[in-house]
Amino acid sequence: MSQHFMPSIKTPLWVSLAFPINLVIALALALISFLNYYVFEKTYKDLNVSRITVVGRDLRQVIESGLNIGLSPESNIQFSQSLHLAKDLTEGINFIIVIDDKGRRLLQVGEGQQNPDWAKKTGYSSWTSEDKQTYQIGLPYRNSFGIVEGTIILGYDRNSIVAATNDMRLSLIRDWVYDIIIVFIVTLCGIFLLVRTLNRELTLIESDIKRPLNDTDHHVYELSVLGPEFKSGLSSFMKHSREVAADLKDRHGDHSL
Repeated sequence: MSQHFMPSIKTPLWVSLAFPINLVIALALALISFLNYYVFEKTYKDLNVSRITVVGRDLRQVIESGLNIGLSPESNIQFSQSLHLAKDLTEGINFIIVIDDKGRRLLQVGEGQQNPDWAKKTGYSSWTSEDKQTYQIGLPYRNSFGIVEGTIILGYDRNSIVAATNDMRLSLIRDWVYDIIIVFIVTLCGIFLLVRTLNRELTLIESDIKRPLNDTDHHVYELSVLGPEFKSGLSSFMKHSREVAADLKDRHGDHSL
């Protein structure tokens, strides 16, 4: 069947308005959710870094106290006990490793693979690193002369942090979907009510414009959506139109004479 004989389907005005409005709202809420997720992820990681760093600083202090009296980390019994205690009591720590300034492993609790980059990072400042299983924090320890003797490395579970951020991401997506459904329904109803009133006012205006120019009856109706200014402008337009029509009629009549 030819398209010329197919009935045209006219999209209602309220549907045409609702789609772009809800799209803009959905994109705005999506941006807000993304920013919330980004802030949460960064804050959560920073909190874990701070928590593990506090433990590492306490252990470093024990190492440096032993170095001040001539005890190396591996011969410091108190440090060895503190090492195991920190591993057992601190949630999320997979391993704690102590290396010297050449990268040689001196002590270890937990399971952690040797990383050649650790020795390269040994210096006067702390550092962070990561692999597929853990995030790592490296804290250099010094002797009584301020010379760096090595680094204590704490590796904490990456999967638990990824799981927590994934849960938050899914929660934000779920909330975003719920919000979009609610906003869509509310917006749709609001636009429908608004456009229904607008259509009624446009119908009144259309009938007013289509009146014969010689019809001087004053039609009274309210334009709650378009407002009194639009009504005043419409009345002025109709008045001028009738005046022009009357003037043309007079001129045409005079010319005929």
